[in-house]
Amino acid sequence: MKKNLLTLIMFLVTFSTIYVTTHATTNGKVQSIEKQNIEIKYKDNSNKNFEKVDSFYSKIKSSDGTSYHEFPDATVNIRKKIKYKEIGNVVNNLGKYSDPSFSSKIPNISPDRQVYLLISIKDEGEYILSKEAIYDAETQVLLESGEGRKLKKKEGKAS
Repeated sequence: MKKNLLTLIMFLVTFSTIYVTTHATTNGKVQSIEKQNIEIKYKDNSNKNFEKVDSFYSKIKSSDGTSYHEFPDATVNIRKKIKYKEIGNVVNNLGKYSDPSFSSKIPNISPDRQVYLLISIKDEGEYILSKEAIYDAETQVLLESGEGRKLKKKEGKAS
């Protein structure tokens, strides 16, 4: 029993460290890389038109099976084609499933670059499972993805 508890604690500490490192942000906002003097690989493409997000999702869903897939019985599914700088607004406006600790730190991308943001959330009672993926709308390359499992906060109790 103690060995299982220790293993669980070590897993949670490791996962938390990786999650915090991967999702670290500056004041909860995406910094403009133009101001950091970094060469931009994914330039502003806000004046271009790309396929609708549902069409794009259907295409990746029927591909090789290794890309992002929504939970079959998800509580919430989000599919949006947005500017990169709007990701935080979407993630923080999911009601009780909002995640203020989430941020995307893709290097070399313009804040005005169009991306497909895909989020799937499954409420399992005690836990909330999540998947997210960010694809470049122009190249359709997967830029970032992740999965998470969080213990749900008890209602009416301070954490």
